[in-house]
Amino acid sequence: MALLVVLAIVFVVYSATTPTERAAFVRRLRAAGQRGAVAAADWYEVHEPFFTGLRARTRLAPVTPAFVLVNVGMFVIVFVARVAQGHNALIEWGASIGPRTTNGEWWRLVTSLFIHAGPLHLLACLIGFFPLAFVMERLFGSVALAVVYVASGVFAGLSAISAYPLDISVGAAGAICGLYGLAAATWVWRLLQQPRVTVPWGVLKWIGCTGLIFLGYNLVAGTVPPESLFAGFLVGALSGVAIGRGVGERTVPLRRCAAVGAAALGVAIFTAVPVHGIADVRPDIDHMMVTDERTAAAFRAAATQLSQGRLGEKAMITLIEGEILPALEREQQRLTSGGLVPDDQEAVLAAAREYVQLRIEYWALRTQAIRKGSIAMLRQADKKEGAARDVLVRIPYPLAPA
Repeated sequence: MALLVVLAIVFVVYSATTPTERAAFVRRLRAAGQRGAVAAADWYEVHEPFFTGLRARTRLAPVTPAFVLVNVGMFVIVFVARVAQGHNALIEWGASIGPRTTNGEWWRLVTSLFIHAGPLHLLACLIGFFPLAFVMERLFGSVALAVVYVASGVFAGLSAISAYPLDISVGAAGAICGLYGLAAATWVWRLLQQPRVTVPWGVLKWIGCTGLIFLGYNLVAGTVPPESLFAGFLVGALSGVAIGRGVGERTVPLRRCAAVGAAALGVAIFTAVPVHGIADVRPDIDHMMVTDERTAAAFRAAATQLSQGRLGEKAMITLIEGEILPALEREQQRLTSGGLVPDDQEAVLAAAREYVQLRIEYWALRTQAIRKGSIAMLRQADKKEGAARDVLVRIPYPLAPA
């Protein structure tokens, strides 16, 4: 939609201007680009000693460009899949959602870090990630950066599931906040240790401005809960406290990175226990409603045949006891199966359970009324049906799954 809006604006502007005006605009745009390139070259020349020192400290820094390429590549793949498959393509390609993630698909906490909801979401995350990661990978080392990034993202994902279990969670925002937490811990270590890690003020402004763009977009767009951003930042800061000592002299030793990664994994497993087995009851309620309507329609068709003399009462009893009641009892069992039900679904689930129980009682009374020819029992059945209708208004149907 954003791309279509941009294209529409470009088309309107193009149509409303003359060739001379368009040529002048192109000249101004080219001049602005040249000025920007000169300013960027001057900025890099001023800070070249710092970047040269970083490259001398860590000759290879593959994680930052690799993460950028993976994020861009996955965005293209998911974009094509969404055009073909629709919204659920996010989930099919690794997005995190409570009922899937907490029921054996924990790997989604990692894969969701490389899935983004749209081009602006991706761009904001890359703007927040690249400048900081470019510096931090050479200060801490590639392994340390990857460990902190993934650990922060995993805990941000767990926080999102805990707060909003039925929402789709995607994006690297929590992991990137973890890198900012790592940077904050580095600043604390800088005050306490010698030699100090000195980052030029111009580089800090570069990182700070891109960080504000990243944070502002995520807070305004609401793509990630603030709790997740904070969780990622906190994990990154704690990791920085654990591995930041001595970073002024050398990159973080692999043994320390492994210890932090193992500790984060252990805490993540412990944290995941309370949210294990989240259930999404919406498909079950939808299925129950469809079954109820289907069985009621079958009875109405049979009642029409009975009134026309083409069907006997025994066949009606057989239909209820052989098809309708077993179908509703299966739905009742489905609705009472185990699972951690989110708070916002508890009331709807309770209403659905009450409704299907009343429908079972209604059909049982109706069977007895037909078998005994009892008008009184038929009236009791009608009261059960009325009570079921009263409960039905508390079930917002249909409840399509995410």
